Amino acid sequence: MILSMSVMCKEVLIAKVAALYRRIWIVSSASAAVAVIPIPFLSLGFDATLVMTEVEFYRKQLGLDQAALQKLSNVYKIPMQKIEKELNEVFPLQYLNSLRKFVLDFAKKQAIGATTEEFARYVPYVGTAIASTLSFGVCYIILYKILLRMEQAALKVIDVVIDASNQMIQEQQRQELI
Repeated sequence: MILSMSVMCKEVLIAKVAALYRRIWIVSSASAAVAVIPIPFLSLGFDATLVMTEVEFYRKQLGLDQAALQKLSNVYKIPMQKIEKELNEVFPLQYLNSLRKFVLDFAKKQAIGATTEEFARYVPYVGTAIASTLSFGVCYIILYKILLRMEQAALKVIDVVIDASNQMIQEQQRQELI
């Protein structure tokens, strides 16, 4: 139910993020299950697709997609450049606009785990267990860190909206006094 709500206050955002953190276990478990299958590089392809899909889901849920940001800009009369500037401080906009680039850049840092996973698969008896565990861990770490950064970015956007809303209220009060 919480995932169906729009992110308009910090309490809803925090509840959504908590629900998304719980999803990381499920997604990482799916990654681990596929890693058990002894087909070379199947796990890597599956994990890349899985992570990309999940990160895109996080982006939409947290209102960080272009359509949601544009709607906020229009409703609260906030220049899009101001929103983009604030987001750039926490989560570079080039990554928000191109999540594939962000995930790939981030995954490069996790490449050692992925390479170890592929080689571990061929260790007799315990190889698939090692590969599965490594796949779970790499997927979990990537999604956790990305969601953490997206949460910070979404909180920043809410702060910008609160400031804009307060300015609108002050402007209306001034006009009423005139």
